[in-house]
Amino acid sequence: MTKGINDGLNSPFFIDSNAVECFSNTSAECYDLFTRELILPTLQICDNILPKIKSNLVDKLIEALLNIINKLPKEEMGAAIKRVLSYVDNELKNLNIDDTAESRQKYSKCVIIWASALNSLSSIDSGFLNEVLGEMVTQALDIICRGLLLYRSQDGVIVAVSLFFKRIIKAFTCFSDPYFPIIANCILQCYSPGHEDCLGVISNAISIIGNEANTRAWLEQNYINLFGLLISYLEAKPEPGIIVGLFEIQTKLYESGNPALNNIQVVNKTLETVCRLLPIMTDRNPCKAVLQFTQLLFQQEGEEWKQILFPYARLMTKAILFGLGNINSNTFLILALLVDALKGKYFQEYYNGVVEGLQSPLYANFSEKEKERLLYCFLNAESSPAIMMIKQFFFNLANILKGVGTFESVIMTEIAIASSKRAAKVIDIA
Repeated sequence: MTKGINDGLNSPFFIDSNAVECFSNTSAECYDLFTRELILPTLQICDNILPKIKSNLVDKLIEALLNIINKLPKEEMGAAIKRVLSYVDNELKNLNIDDTAESRQKYSKCVIIWASALNSLSSIDSGFLNEVLGEMVTQALDIICRGLLLYRSQDGVIVAVSLFFKRIIKAFTCFSDPYFPIIANCILQCYSPGHEDCLGVISNAISIIGNEANTRAWLEQNYINLFGLLISYLEAKPEPGIIVGLFEIQTKLYESGNPALNNIQVVNKTLETVCRLLPIMTDRNPCKAVLQFTQLLFQQEGEEWKQILFPYARLMTKAILFGLGNINSNTFLILALLVDALKGKYFQEYYNGVVEGLQSPLYANFSEKEKERLLYCFLNAESSPAIMMIKQFFFNLANILKGVGTFESVIMTEIAIASSKRAAKVIDIA
């Protein structure tokens, strides 16, 4: 074995990359055999070993130790976890947050170790974990958030810190609720375009603890500020990552029933933004994020919601049709989803939007195949609320989309095929 770090006790125990790899593998697969013979002696000397190991090995060794520790009885587990993580706890407490290479490196090392450790501990009961590590995590959050303000421009730091945040929420579940305002305020201070991992932390938190008291209160009080920040960035440059981040957060808010979504100003601005984005979006992930939220929004019940949403059924349909100049598989998927979102009680405005949208001269160059596929996106006669209106709609559509074939042949063929199968086929093709 290549010589590594001596344990300082004049024993033949050395730590190098091979030793860590071996230890990691045996800890995962043979913990029953090695718990007493390996883990407990290692714990007794880990205070001496860990500070001497290279930074690219220490997180792996800690992860391997914790993989065994979390199988110990609870009466032994808590003390063992504290002993292993006291190393990174001390490292953070002694960290000078200044703009030196040594401080930046040490900061990154501590963040990575914490994220790795929490990943190993995520299977432990969150209440027990909170009792054991609650104080350490609170202190770590404070130091890491302060450091992020200084080190956020360093490569990989925001990604690592975002992973640390996510793993706090995953490991502590409802017990991470007191930490969410700290995490969210830190993100609000440090976010800038290109760092969309931060936004994933918020959407992930909403899905897990969105209805817990502190998380819910923060969102109600501060979401409009976060929303305004992201909208301002989108208006300057509609980056795909920001689109995905914003609309995933919106979707999670809807699903959690958080009243932050009911702000009329937010709803109107969101739909205005959707109408502006639809003609220019081509990437699949932003398209899916926007359409998923749109589908949920148009399912809202009540006269107040209907008055808000009614005009957007036309504007959104028109907007997306004006964006089909460079036709691709995503556009057909979007159209198929949009049809499902806007039909029903908004059908008249949806129909008006289709007629207006298809007046665009860009359709003159569509191939026969493209026109046919476009027509199929709108064709779902079986489930529509007003058959006569739909017939007139398709007559107009057939006149606009020249070269599709006779209107009757298309309609009769489609009615003969179950609407659900056709919708599924459109999505599969896309």
